[in-house]
Amino acid sequence: MSSLEKMKIQGIRSYSHLEPSVIEFQKPLTLIVGPNGAGKTSVIECLNYMATGDMPPGSKQQMFVHDPKVAGEHEVRGQIKLKFRDVTGSPIVVTRTLLSQQKGKKLETKTMEGNIMREVHGERRSLSSKCADINREMISFLGVSKAVLDNVIFCHQEESNWPLSEGKALKQKFDDIFAATRYIKALEAIRKFRQEQTQTVKEYSIELNHLKANKEKAEQIAGEMTETQGKVEATKDTVKGLNKKLEPVELRLAELASIADDVFQLEKKVESLSTEKKQLFKVEVDLKDKITNLFNGSVEELHQIFSEFQTRVMEKERTLRDDEGKLQKLNKDQQILTADQNQLLLDHGKLEQKAQRHKQNLSDRDQAIIDLAKEYDFRDFEKGPFPEDRVDHFVGELKKKYQTVIEKHKAPKGKQMQAFDESLNKVQRKLDDMKKNQAQCEETIRLKNKLMRENQQKLRQIGQELSNVDASANRLKSLEEELQRAERELEGAQESGNVNELGKDIDKLQAEKRKVDNELRQLREEQQAMHMQSTTQAKLDMLSKDKSSKEDAIQKIMDRHDEDLKSTLGTRGTSESLYTRLQEHLRVKERELKETRNKLQKLKQQLSSKQTHKRMITETLQGKENQAQQHRRQISEACGENDYNTTREDIRTSIATLQDERGIIGSLEKIYSKYVSKLEGEDVHTSGCPLCHRTFDSNRQIAGLVAELRNKIRTLPEKRVSNEMNLSNEQQRYDHILELAPAKETLESLENNEIPDAKSKLEDMERDVQRIEDEITELEDLQSITESEEQSAREMEPDIRMLDKYKSELKDMDRNISLLQSKLHGVAPGRTMQSVSNDIADRQDRSDTLNNNIDRKRTQLSQLQRQLSELEKNVHELKSQKLRLKAQLQTRTHLEQQKAELTANNSAFTREIKEAEKELTPIATKLEELQADKQVVVDQKEAADDENRKMLNEIRTSGDKVRERTAEIRR
Repeated sequence: MSSLEKMKIQGIRSYSHLEPSVIEFQKPLTLIVGPNGAGKTSVIECLNYMATGDMPPGSKQQMFVHDPKVAGEHEVRGQIKLKFRDVTGSPIVVTRTLLSQQKGKKLETKTMEGNIMREVHGERRSLSSKCADINREMISFLGVSKAVLDNVIFCHQEESNWPLSEGKALKQKFDDIFAATRYIKALEAIRKFRQEQTQTVKEYSIELNHLKANKEKAEQIAGEMTETQGKVEATKDTVKGLNKKLEPVELRLAELASIADDVFQLEKKVESLSTEKKQLFKVEVDLKDKITNLFNGSVEELHQIFSEFQTRVMEKERTLRDDEGKLQKLNKDQQILTADQNQLLLDHGKLEQKAQRHKQNLSDRDQAIIDLAKEYDFRDFEKGPFPEDRVDHFVGELKKKYQTVIEKHKAPKGKQMQAFDESLNKVQRKLDDMKKNQAQCEETIRLKNKLMRENQQKLRQIGQELSNVDASANRLKSLEEELQRAERELEGAQESGNVNELGKDIDKLQAEKRKVDNELRQLREEQQAMHMQSTTQAKLDMLSKDKSSKEDAIQKIMDRHDEDLKSTLGTRGTSESLYTRLQEHLRVKERELKETRNKLQKLKQQLSSKQTHKRMITETLQGKENQAQQHRRQISEACGENDYNTTREDIRTSIATLQDERGIIGSLEKIYSKYVSKLEGEDVHTSGCPLCHRTFDSNRQIAGLVAELRNKIRTLPEKRVSNEMNLSNEQQRYDHILELAPAKETLESLENNEIPDAKSKLEDMERDVQRIEDEITELEDLQSITESEEQSAREMEPDIRMLDKYKSELKDMDRNISLLQSKLHGVAPGRTMQSVSNDIADRQDRSDTLNNNIDRKRTQLSQLQRQLSELEKNVHELKSQKLRLKAQLQTRTHLEQQKAELTANNSAFTREIKEAEKELTPIATKLEELQADKQVVVDQKEAADDENRKMLNEIRTSGDKVRERTAEIRR
């Protein structure tokens, strides 16, 4: 608790600037007395200025400092020094200085540098206002808020009635005093900060789990990557070695493949030549069998005969080509002539159509001229045909007729339109007059209705006022009775309540309160005197309370973690050994976790290696199966449902057959041609058939045989082409089958050896992977259990550490309590601080009771005075109402006269409205008739216009048709 000791004032208000004035504050209370102007208020203002830095209310800064004019100085320095003890009991001296200068007619005052002097551990330290805010430091030293200083301690006497101010201002004052707003804001800020921190902790917890998982995954991936990189490097080295070994093998394979291709081509060539040789032998045998008359000459003679035959064939072919050229030229000439003939026929047909259309147009035009001449009474146009000049003459007549019709209808049309306009204007004037009369009647009705509504409103008001007057008449009687009753109540209250007796009771209670307050002051002085002796006891009480709270905290911690300690350490044990045992338990769990994680890491690396190997085997197996499927599909596409070897032999047999057929076809063509040439020779009648030497009976037999042979010769090229095509297709199939031989061997190797071996390896690898995964699952379960135990121990660790700290503090407290108890043994017997405190409490209760009784008496007095005032006010109000009701009764006659006048006016307005409504009915009927007449005139006008337009359109349309026909005829 802070306390004031001394204050030195110099150059403030009326205090001299030359000699300082010192006031020493007594404990526990200092009374400042003196006549007016002695400076009592100045002392309080100086204290307020030192504590808060605020000037007195209503005064300017320069008025607070001693006036330089009064002092006869150019400048006056005002200074206040305050010595006090802060809330910790440390002595502090605060100095504030003001400087007031007279500059001409203007007085300037400014605040000089302030200073705070205090002792810290026996060392004096000074703090300037340039380095700190003195006002804030003073509030901290005094331990009282600025609101309490302003509104309670240093409240000015002119503002001391603020507890009686309005609710809003009063609430603001109390909020400032108790710092409610600041605490509410602080609580709200704490609550908001706590929510934000809770949410942040949740987010960080979630993120921490993800980060842990990511860290473990990253460590796993890093291990797998390291292992994989090692495998990749080893595999690369293996691949390089294999590639080096494969290079000579590939070169040898390329050489062997080239040799195999050459051998294959040679085999094909040998097979082809062998086939051709066989075919030639066969043809030779067939020819020998068919030849009946062998040529006995030499080979040279045979060649000579063959050359002569070839020469004749070439001459015949040349002649054939010349004839074919002539025939082709004649065919082209025929095509040109045929095209010319077709074009001429087309032109002839078009001209005939044009002639018919021209004839039809002439007929249609002449008929149209005859019809129009008959319709419009034109002469000399009764019969056609009409030459061009007559047609032009008719068109001119038609134009004249059109102009005549237009001019004919202009004058009558003007007169007719003028008549229509006059009729319309006449009808419109009548309509306007009728509408004007109708509007006048409707306006009359509207105005009368408006006046009637206004009168009805006035009548309702008058009726209400008359009702009020009637009610006032009845109210007046009851009001007189209430007035008499209120006067009786006022007299009774004045007789029953005794204000003087209540005042005497209040004075008696106040005298007793002053006596009790004096006793209370003496007891507090006695308590202050015993304060020094009670300090030791207070410290002892505080230590005892702290010891009890520490023991409770220890017990709470032990109860909170009872089950966890039993499950973790096996027993609760003593508090001294718990922390050590818990640390040992944590080290064991950490070591177990580390070993488990290492095992898991190794197993995961093995699992990764096995899975990689399994994936490689799976990919290899899938590749081999795909390769086998591809080879199987290729062989199936080439062989169908047959076996590869069977298909190959079938194709080879088919090729041999086709090659034999090709040789036969070539030989037959030559033999048949030679045989036909001999049959066409001149000596065929004498020599007979070239083969059998049979003579022919007639030329018809020779011609038939030649024709038959020529037919066979003509079919031979087609057969040869078909044979070549079939042979080419079969050869391609055979080549494709031979190309599939390596695929067949590869397929057999894959199906019999490689794929079964890969499947066996894959099954072994899957068993290894499953075994490692089971071991990993067991270790992960073990790790989870160990982590849970470690987490539980980690959660207990802060409380166990705090338990150890509390135990150490309890030992220190026991030692201090023993020391203080030894000091209390030397205190002399007498009244204790507790007994004095009890007496003070009794006197304070008595003082509070007297205050309550005084307040109750004052309340009774105030209530009695308020009751008398209310009764007097009620009597005055009843008298005023009585006078007001009498005045209302006097206005009744005037209101009844107004009501009668308004009722008569409304009756007259009703009659006028009915008369206007009667006039409106015939006006409306007449308006409808005039509207109908107007519509008839408008319809007649529109019909006349339509008839004229129709006639002109017909003449124009007829003329356009004649002109169109004439133009088409002339084209």
